[in-house]
Amino acid sequence: MSGWSAIEQAAKETDFDALLKHVRVLRHFNYDRICKNRTGNFYGGIAERLFDRNGDFRNDSAEKLFFAANKAFDIETRNYSDFSGSASSGALRLLGAARSGSETLLLFRNRGGRTLAMGFLRDDGTCPALHETPVKDDMFDGKDDIIARRSGPVAFDGDSVVIADTAGTLHVFDRRSATWTSIGEAAPAPVTSITLGFRRIWMLCGGFTHKAPFSAMISCAFDGSDRQTHFSTARAARRNELDGMKIIWLDSLTVVGRSLFFIVTGDQTAIFRYSPESGEFSRVVTFPFSGSYIDRLWEQDGALYCFTYGHGERIYRIDPAAKKAEWLFNQTGGRYKFDAPDARPATMRGGSQMNLPWIFKDGMLYSANYTPGVIDLADPKASPLLLLPGCAYVFDAGDAVLYLGGSRCFFVRKKGGTPVEP
Repeated sequence: MSGWSAIEQAAKETDFDALLKHVRVLRHFNYDRICKNRTGNFYGGIAERLFDRNGDFRNDSAEKLFFAANKAFDIETRNYSDFSGSASSGALRLLGAARSGSETLLLFRNRGGRTLAMGFLRDDGTCPALHETPVKDDMFDGKDDIIARRSGPVAFDGDSVVIADTAGTLHVFDRRSATWTSIGEAAPAPVTSITLGFRRIWMLCGGFTHKAPFSAMISCAFDGSDRQTHFSTARAARRNELDGMKIIWLDSLTVVGRSLFFIVTGDQTAIFRYSPESGEFSRVVTFPFSGSYIDRLWEQDGALYCFTYGHGERIYRIDPAAKKAEWLFNQTGGRYKFDAPDARPATMRGGSQMNLPWIFKDGMLYSANYTPGVIDLADPKASPLLLLPGCAYVFDAGDAVLYLGGSRCFFVRKKGGTPVEP
């Protein structure tokens, strides 16, 4: 039986010992895994079966296969249920996450209770005692299904945590006093994105994808006072360009420097900038296409990036000052008439296997979603195998890349030295 046929048979029988004998073949076909949907889903099925429904390795053989397949990386992994605290009374499922400084905020569905549990995961892998939140798990917009995942509206910094529920209430946690305050009717439409900055809470609300009659950007102080509507498509008299737009999707409220940025999809996908100092909006980039309503912005090392799912799953680096978008990556390799002829993005000529969220680190592009993986941007065909179960989030966490799955986290560090043999 050939190496690949043996792998297919072993996977069918969930025979981890047999798969371990052919782990070099698994690593060898990694480029097919990240390019071809069928192969990628096959690998994803293997990764999922390594763990039981509680997120633990099924057996010693599964654990050995996991680390052998991921030979190119040093990986530290923990089950969320290892995080102690009074708020943890059973197995935990991740519903939401956010990143600030050297911490990652985790929001869990607690199988032992009806409200969400909250923890702060540090980059050293520790998570102090969990906190109980006042937010009921059926009132939070985060999902624990990787494919259907949309980021639930939560943000935090060194002083506060803010969670928006589906009723438009903001729940504010003071980290110094460990107390909660609720601000009722803070948002007039479903909150799609939330961030903290400039001593205020900022929210994007609405969009036709949420069946909302209008869209808006709203801010308030941390006690709910001084509530301001910065734009609203419900206004009778327009005060800015956004007031008059037909908005299908808006998301990714992101602070970079002294400005706020966010993405809007209407007839075309566009990135807008808001200056809290001047109170003015400006259009930064307008793409010559409309995305598929899962487009995202993210900030990394002071730079602003945009992922758009349409036209080949593209990633751009945004230059707000020049109002330009530099095309960095295209998963399918296709080019269109609107593409700059001198653009030289990294391409794979694959399918849609790799998906958001993404981060860049040390010449690599890391991807989460159902089949997490990593792409060597200088030589995609030499990309090392990263075999993880489905993960909803990926963050740059100091010297590591942090992946967050439904039941456990993974700190992934690329090994140095000579390349790992296939």
